[in-house]
Amino acid sequence: MRRLKAYAESRRLILRSRLGFGQDGIVYQTDLPSALKAFKHRELFDREVRVYERIARKRVTHVGRFAIPKLIDADAENRVIEMSVVRRPFVLGFSAAGLDRFDNDWSQDCRVENHNETSPRRQPWRKSGRRSYVLHG
Repeated sequence: MRRLKAYAESRRLILRSRLGFGQDGIVYQTDLPSALKAFKHRELFDREVRVYERIARKRVTHVGRFAIPKLIDADAENRVIEMSVVRRPFVLGFSAAGLDRFDNDWSQDCRVENHNETSPRRQPWRKSGRRSYVLHG
């Protein structure tokens, strides 16, 4: 919470209500149409920022029917991202997402089963398992 407050103060934002929390960190609404997410671990922060940067380059706004917030800012020192607020249903986060490959934890069966589900050239997201996707390109 200390890092979240430090980020908010440095940007002159007011923290409003808590939107969620979990094993990755905590999310708060600000006084602007944005939300702040503070990560417990540097690796999770780094991965989520990389995915949001790729999403911006690809101009992806939805995964299926789920809206994706836009990355507004990222503060590596405090491990905080600021993102736009979107309507439900929305993607909760990308700290467990894979870029360009399936995560090593997925079974070979899962990779084979979903390999040809969607062409990466037509659809940048490919299902890699139950409720998980890999962003290509």
